[in-house]
Amino acid sequence: MPRQRASITLAGALLLAAAVPVAAQTAVGPGFTYQGRLMLDGAALNNIVDLRFTLYDGAGTGNPPTGGTQIGSAQTIAGVVVADGLFTVTLNGGGEFGSTAFNGQARWLEVAVRSPAWDGSGSEPPLTTLAPRQSLTATPYAQRALSAPNGYALDAVDGSQPNAVYVGNGGRVGIGTTNPQQKLHLAGATSTSVLFEDQSPGGVNYHVGFNTSDHTFRIAQTGVADRLVFTPAGRIGMGTVAPAFHLDVVSAANGVARFRSSDTFGSLISLYNDSTGGTNWSLISTGSGHTAGAGKLVFRNVGAASDRAAFDGAGNLGVGTTSPLSRLHLLHNSLGSTDWSVRIQNVATAFQGGLRQTDGGFLEATNIANGVFNVARLDSTGNWTSVSDRRRKREIEPLTNVLPRALRLAPVSFRYDIEQSDSTLPKSIGFVAQEVQPLFPSLVTDDGDTMTLNYSGLSVVAIAALQEQQAVIASLKEENADKDARLAALEERLERLEATLADIRP
Repeated sequence: MPRQRASITLAGALLLAAAVPVAAQTAVGPGFTYQGRLMLDGAALNNIVDLRFTLYDGAGTGNPPTGGTQIGSAQTIAGVVVADGLFTVTLNGGGEFGSTAFNGQARWLEVAVRSPAWDGSGSEPPLTTLAPRQSLTATPYAQRALSAPNGYALDAVDGSQPNAVYVGNGGRVGIGTTNPQQKLHLAGATSTSVLFEDQSPGGVNYHVGFNTSDHTFRIAQTGVADRLVFTPAGRIGMGTVAPAFHLDVVSAANGVARFRSSDTFGSLISLYNDSTGGTNWSLISTGSGHTAGAGKLVFRNVGAASDRAAFDGAGNLGVGTTSPLSRLHLLHNSLGSTDWSVRIQNVATAFQGGLRQTDGGFLEATNIANGVFNVARLDSTGNWTSVSDRRRKREIEPLTNVLPRALRLAPVSFRYDIEQSDSTLPKSIGFVAQEVQPLFPSLVTDDGDTMTLNYSGLSVVAIAALQEQQAVIASLKEENADKDARLAALEERLERLEATLADIRP
């Protein structure tokens, strides 16, 4: 068939977003569909032609066009069917234009045609380059993607947000941003969240995102209050959107938190203060591998490598021991003269009390007043004794004039007013503090509410009174002995007188 030498023009070029259909889960290739219309002397061409496509970065000038830089390689397609002037081809299917050909910059396509197509006989005739070069345009969404700087983007369907979804370098995806910093980057000037929808029966949905009113990050259940909140200050709130501590858990139920472990050593919570003088404490729910045995709650000073206290399963508390044998079990090493196992102090006064077990086997109780330790001891035989060491005493003076005062003491029987009036228990015996106070004021204590009496001190009074009474008796005995001697002398003289009188009688 003779070759057509008449003028051939190209019109109505169109670049489509998709190239050829792709199967499911098959990556989209670099090719794209190109449609054009060929006219021959003003009439639509109907023939089989050969086409050559060359990509440029400029429109060029002249006929044939010159200028601009070619991008990639030219692509020749033989045997293209043209019907009513229309043809459709797939370009760049093999990446002929290069991987970076379409980077958002303007591109022009130069088309050369040979009509009819070469049938392979004889010498290959040349192709005719058409003018002008065709500016490549895109479908709307492809154009939107190409307009994103250094990436690909999609606007919101309703046009409310440009670049709503953006894919940048390294496969990073931005939603609300064209500069994603991570694999998925969400941004917005209003509260933004991601919805996780559970479509199974009974499923619940969760929102994860940030709240711009207080700049918190929240996890919320749809239709329910926020479940978990992270604040800009690094605080975490569970059940509250305004945590007051680094971890603040609020619940209307009685189960607030649970810490669980299957480790044989135990479940451990550490409280660490690294300021000057601070230390590391651990709270341990012990397992079978702990030296204290399983089932105990141990308070451990990690810095001192020592277990300081423990509760066992029966509720016994050990201080200084992890194996308490009673409701309260105190274990300690040797104590100094002013050290106590238990100390009770009234912060409003200088008075303190204490208990301790001494190295000598005594249970000592003390009442500390103004820095003076007054100690009572319970010995191994069950007797209470008081400190009476001369080395612990000063201003020692004899107790005098006791007997007259002791004789004025009035022993009574009585019932305490807290006892029931119809009590069948025996009445108590003793003294009335108000009656003793004028006689022996040091034995009576009055705190303004209740007066108490030192009954053990009355034993000293009794001994002193007995000694005074014994001194009186001894004095009387001595006086009686003198009188007896004088009487015996008088009797002797009387006897001698009577004898003399008998001798002189007639």
